[in-house]
Amino acid sequence: MTQYIAWLLGFENVRSIDAIHVTLAAPWAGEHLWAVIGTCVIAIGGVVTFYRHFENCKSRALRVTLATLRAALLCLLLLTLAAPLVHSSATVLRRPLVYLVLDDSESMSVADGRSDQLQRVFSDQGGRFIQHLEVEAKCRVEAFRLRSDAANSLAKIDRHAITSKLKADGKTTPLLAALTALPKQARSERVAAVIAFSDFNDTSGNEAQDASRVTLPSNGIPIHTVGLGATSLIDISVELRTEAKVKLGEPTTVTVELQQSGLDQALATVSIEARALDTESGDAQQSLRLITERTVTLDTTSSAFDVSFTPESAGLIELVARVAPIRDETLLDNNVATRRVGVIEDYLRINYVDYEPNWEWRFVKEVIGRDKLVGREGFRTYLASSSTSVRLQNELFNKELVQPRSEFYANDVLFLGDGPREMFTPKFCELTEEFVSRFGGGLIVVAGPRFGPHELADTPLAKMLPVLLGDEGRLRDQAEFSLRRTKEAVLYPFMQLADSEAEDAAAWNNLEKLPWYQPVAGVHELARVLAEHPTDLCEDGKTPQPLIAIRPYGKGQVVYIGFNEMWRMRKRYGDRYYQRFWSQLIYRLGMSHAVGTEKQFVAGFDRFAYAVGDEAIFSVEAFDGDYQPLGMSQLKDGSLVGELTVPSTEGEVVRKLSLSTTRPGHFEAAIPIPAAGRYTVRLTDPITGRSYERSCVASSTSMETKRVVRNSELQESIATATGGNAYDISRVDDLIRELNLEPTLEQDHRQVALWNTPAWFLLVVGLMLSEWTIRKLAFLR
Repeated sequence: MTQYIAWLLGFENVRSIDAIHVTLAAPWAGEHLWAVIGTCVIAIGGVVTFYRHFENCKSRALRVTLATLRAALLCLLLLTLAAPLVHSSATVLRRPLVYLVLDDSESMSVADGRSDQLQRVFSDQGGRFIQHLEVEAKCRVEAFRLRSDAANSLAKIDRHAITSKLKADGKTTPLLAALTALPKQARSERVAAVIAFSDFNDTSGNEAQDASRVTLPSNGIPIHTVGLGATSLIDISVELRTEAKVKLGEPTTVTVELQQSGLDQALATVSIEARALDTESGDAQQSLRLITERTVTLDTTSSAFDVSFTPESAGLIELVARVAPIRDETLLDNNVATRRVGVIEDYLRINYVDYEPNWEWRFVKEVIGRDKLVGREGFRTYLASSSTSVRLQNELFNKELVQPRSEFYANDVLFLGDGPREMFTPKFCELTEEFVSRFGGGLIVVAGPRFGPHELADTPLAKMLPVLLGDEGRLRDQAEFSLRRTKEAVLYPFMQLADSEAEDAAAWNNLEKLPWYQPVAGVHELARVLAEHPTDLCEDGKTPQPLIAIRPYGKGQVVYIGFNEMWRMRKRYGDRYYQRFWSQLIYRLGMSHAVGTEKQFVAGFDRFAYAVGDEAIFSVEAFDGDYQPLGMSQLKDGSLVGELTVPSTEGEVVRKLSLSTTRPGHFEAAIPIPAAGRYTVRLTDPITGRSYERSCVASSTSMETKRVVRNSELQESIATATGGNAYDISRVDDLIRELNLEPTLEQDHRQVALWNTPAWFLLVVGLMLSEWTIRKLAFLR
């Protein structure tokens, strides 16, 4: 009986039916059940009246039978109009569901046989992998191919037509994004296992390409990885590492890293060159200048050496590292690496605003004044409680809180200390908001014990903070506590006070117990909390009170520190860790954008590297000396014009490039990329007369075909992290034998429209035929 009911309800392999209930879907019936019942009563009454008074039946039994059939039929028709739904749940035994994720990127077309291997596994004449999974392993199978779109990285394909669906034409491999999205793809289905076929080179720009940083959702789904392609080849590649911003005339270290395979004990010739991309008006375009050339013995897989380099011109420079081709080398595209570095001519500009002197202000002033990229020339402060004579006589002090636009926007990082509401004037708030959102400046809010951050609650600055300010906040100093760093703190260099974990922990522990902090209502949705209170919670009763938090705001970033007691870190160690914290913080905030007055003219491509067929966007943010958007009247011929150098079969071709205005101060041009090579734009700032050069590189070779070696380390890491196993494509038969997936008991739910089922139709037709037949046999009309 259970199996018959299960069949009617649409269940298969039922172990038990757990619940059944009926609802009426029609609005008039669901909301007014009495109307359905009343209508049925009226119909029954009408049928009884008809057969009792108007139909001449030969016997009472015949009258009752016909009345019953007619009444049941009318009630069923009325219920049909009410649209009855049967909601049921049952425990069913379900075959395990296996997802196949197939790499369909251009790397599958590399001439090492990987595409043929994949085709053989799924072909009817070859491995018949799907059939073995369904018959031998008794699994349900669904297949997906990887799409280049990281936001929608999985496309379902017919599992029986895999060989015809795989085209090997994907421009990127968003492998980790796809595996992370698998739980959403599964929805309510329980996935027993995932089998991924790939070379495991994630070329979507995902940072987790580094196998040591692989993180996948802990949903209990094992991912079995099947590797395609060779694990080694004869090749050497070069990478460049250095700081994003360096000081003019001071030596800086450039690290050159070489990666090789199959070239043990070979000699590699490496050259390092540089050239300036920003020049004064009228200067000839600089060519590459040789910094050094070295011959390196490749005795390990990875080797690196440092080169000392002293920049000789301010602005943007380009460093180029080249490795001379080595005999039998497979790839040559990765023998060149470039790095762009901003050279600061003077210093980073820091402005510290506070109400009165405090220990944090005193020590920040000292350590930042000694920083090589700031110095005493770069640090300025405003103390509201200081006398006018101090502000006039001391060169470190700003005379007014609200500086002229030309001075205010030249700053790179702004500190806001403890102050009353009236100190933060509307004009100051307006300048600060634009400084961060439009010019990419950094803002550091340091809460103090006297006033606290809630003084900002009714100002435009409140919306910029990484924290949410409540209606009222009171200093919490009832009990001392030890700051607790979060897991996300490791992603931010300024939270790393030493190179080793032990020394880093010792430096933070040197803060010891803090006597107080300023509580807030909550954390902004875009913020990342880097340090928190060990016990106190926000107003939601779940989120720990944030002590150090950061968030993006427009083009800039805002950091919140809920206490001004970082100076306690100086105990025992002096300024060693204290200076590292503040220096790294201002480097992050102050050097993530154009520095100082360079904010007045910022030009660049939206990317550095393109593929042939792409469209590059070149944009310029241009302002006058007062940081007002550049107007048409300030431009020659009413437009911003530059030169575009493009590659061609005859060599380089120079064309005129006109940039159109998309909004005040913002100019933009779309540049098609029809051929491989370097595309260079040269233009001049109409205000200062300074010339700028910006370049991008187009390649006909995608990242997919550059990375031809299987990333076996990432393959192993994915399998290990999820409880799966790693296999070579030649061992797929072993995978099926070792899969060992068992059917599972699952709760299944069904919703069936009764009026739309065969049983309902047969019942209605049966009642009609039964009444008609009996009436005919009784010679009734």
